[in-house]
Amino acid sequence: MSEKIVNYEQFEYSAEVPFQILNIYHSENNEDVEGKLQHHWHSELEITYIQEGNKTKHIVDGHQIADTCGKAVVVNSDSIHNILADYTDVGIGDVAATVLIISRSFLKETIPGYEEMYFIPDSDKGNEEIGKIMEKLSQYGTDIDGNPRMKDYDYLFVKGLVYELLHCLMKYRLSWRKDELPINRAKNIERIKGAISYIENHFNEQLSQEVIANKFYFSSGYFSRCFHNALNMTFVEFVSKYRVHQARILLISTDMSVLDIALECGFSDSRRFIMSFKKEYGITPLQYRKANRVA
Repeated sequence: MSEKIVNYEQFEYSAEVPFQILNIYHSENNEDVEGKLQHHWHSELEITYIQEGNKTKHIVDGHQIADTCGKAVVVNSDSIHNILADYTDVGIGDVAATVLIISRSFLKETIPGYEEMYFIPDSDKGNEEIGKIMEKLSQYGTDIDGNPRMKDYDYLFVKGLVYELLHCLMKYRLSWRKDELPINRAKNIERIKGAISYIENHFNEQLSQEVIANKFYFSSGYFSRCFHNALNMTFVEFVSKYRVHQARILLISTDMSVLDIALECGFSDSRRFIMSFKKEYGITPLQYRKANRVA
């Protein structure tokens, strides 16, 4: 198993501000962050509060969660997650969600035994209390251009809100990793992460489920089940989606032909690429290029 599983934090933090607050707006540029919404993991704790809209979905540790208004979705450190974004029921320029991302090192210093804890991703318990705190935090989140709005000594007040939110999570959402992710499942998830990293590094090559299963010490059938349990999609679906998303970048940033892009991204021919692209985006690659071409 040679693929390195990257365990990283998304941002740089300081002692004064060991967190990031991101407001997610419905804007014409939402697709610019599409790659960041694909299956990934990071070492921070992530809490998303849904401000508007009911069409977006989270997939966390293989479970699909409907992002309804007023809901708080928790993504634990190192959990595989994905966002199926759909902001069509959110007004242009409005905040669809507020995301709080908290440094793992701060959490370990603040909460004894943090590494053994697991916060329930989706629960009705404490949503109203958590929501009120997240709404206050959103006032200090990024503006529509991605710029932070915290000034001077705002971090003192905001840090207090973060402590209050962590208290709510401990009160309403606390469980334990050994109970939610038994050791065998945890080991399988780590191997699935290795498989994901391998696919991302070799997406333009021929990829066989059986070969990758063997590479990461699974039988083909067991790998198929574990992969679907972790991502809520099949191996074939994931590979196709990842290739299509990489092709999308080439469509809007190069003059390559559809056939050349198809072959560059691992499709055997343009027909299969067009079918997969249309399934993902609802239009053909050329229609997408015309509508989204970078000037």
